[in-house]
Amino acid sequence: MLKKKSKNLVAERLLPSAEIAQRLGLRQQTVAAWPHQTDSPKPARKSVKRGQPHLWRLSEVLEHFRKGFVPVGRMVSPAKSRLARYQADLAELDFGVKSGKLVDRDELGREADQMIISARNKLLALGSKVAAQVAASGSADEIRQILHEEIEQALAELDVGKLSTLAKARELRRQYGH
Repeated sequence: MLKKKSKNLVAERLLPSAEIAQRLGLRQQTVAAWPHQTDSPKPARKSVKRGQPHLWRLSEVLEHFRKGFVPVGRMVSPAKSRLARYQADLAELDFGVKSGKLVDRDELGREADQMIISARNKLLALGSKVAAQVAASGSADEIRQILHEEIEQALAELDVGKLSTLAKARELRRQYGH
């Protein structure tokens, strides 16, 4: 039975052994030896010609690290093991940012604060801005219309679509096919 592919998947690029080694802070020889070890990650695509590197999915390699895989041979110090896991976590965060799944919380917070401050200032200035118009208008309908337009302008500042951090993340997700 065929499984339906989830629409939430990001098309993950296959990386050569050298790039996997560089992202994880390992030697290329260490990554090159993985296909011959039983408990190590397996390449997504094995090289067909001698001398060509295997291709890997970073997410699969990171999953092996999370499960306790240690990429060094004989004796491994706990510090090296922690370092490898830390590097795997950093590589995963980097992929999340580049694929648009993660955004910088501080940057998003600063943009949201500016948006809220701008809307607050417009709402606070509403009284003095429309006082003369309201005084000159004769009917309740005209007053209601003036207030409605001014309040809508102030609330338009709270449009989430104006957040450039989220816009960048949406564009990245679109580029990665999500």
